[in-house]
Amino acid sequence: MKRRMTGSVHAPTHRWVTRKFTSACLGAWLLHSMLHAQTLPRTPEPAPSAALVEAGFKTILDRQLGNCLTCHALSAANHPQHLPKALGQQGNFGPSLDGVGTRHSPAALLQWVTDARKIKPDTLMPPYGSLEGVHQPNAARPLLEPEQLQAVAAALSTLR
Repeated sequence: MKRRMTGSVHAPTHRWVTRKFTSACLGAWLLHSMLHAQTLPRTPEPAPSAALVEAGFKTILDRQLGNCLTCHALSAANHPQHLPKALGQQGNFGPSLDGVGTRHSPAALLQWVTDARKIKPDTLMPPYGSLEGVHQPNAARPLLEPEQLQAVAAALSTLR
């Protein structure tokens, strides 16, 4: 029984040439893209509303809600003028909130406030928006509502 040969005798060489040609085209395309690429302007995130930022700072400063200044420091020059300048005693257990808007994106700030354990598992910062892994909470709800979390993240994003 005769075997019928399918394909070209030069198939391995042909495949190698095709691969080499494809690689060369890809390399040329990448080089062209890098040389002639237009850098698109980075669209900044929309600025949060003044009301949202104000609500966030009220939550941050409220010892019954956010209680952020128990562990973090915030210089009086960094929060809005209409809020009280007397910030009281502040903590230095956590990092300073000054400049936190330049160090983290608004989405990252929201995650830090909601549940910092997702970013840094060994943190001692309480999860303000999650009960996951919390045993025997005082209330059967997170410490802050989603709107409050958004407001706090918006306020923190303005600290530059």
